[in-house]
Amino acid sequence: MIQEIIQKAEAIIHKQMMDKFGLSSEESERTADAFREVLHNFFRFDLLNDPNLLQSTLEQVKSLQDKEGIARLRTNLAEALEKKAGLSPELAASVRDFSLTALFQTISQEITDQNGQIDIQKVLSKLNLNDLENSARDLFNTIGQRFIQK
Repeated sequence: MIQEIIQKAEAIIHKQMMDKFGLSSEESERTADAFREVLHNFFRFDLLNDPNLLQSTLEQVKSLQDKEGIARLRTNLAEALEKKAGLSPELAASVRDFSLTALFQTISQEITDQNGQIDIQKVLSKLNLNDLENSARDLFNTIGQRFIQK
């Protein structure tokens, strides 16, 4: 589910990188690679450790800069855009802000209802049951290992 949403957001962002910021196709591709890597780490580590973060992200995209996970995401993305995509600090900050807004708007459209609340039907329709089963199995194995170690 998240992968499909990220791909949808990436398509929107990729087009805008060239149109809005004047990046070359190569710069836009490096930007997409940096964006993908940082977001993968954010979803994997920050969102999984803070289940309230996604809901608050969707509800208050503009006021999230004070949240630790979002602040780290913003910093990591700006650094990756500078180092891996070769953008200037000013351009990296503009691209970062535009990209994150586009991502959060895409996520919101994909999984919330017209009132901005998470729509469980939309979420469930995007889940791959095999992935969900594998994730649950991994979680139970991890819990079991921790229990055995104690």
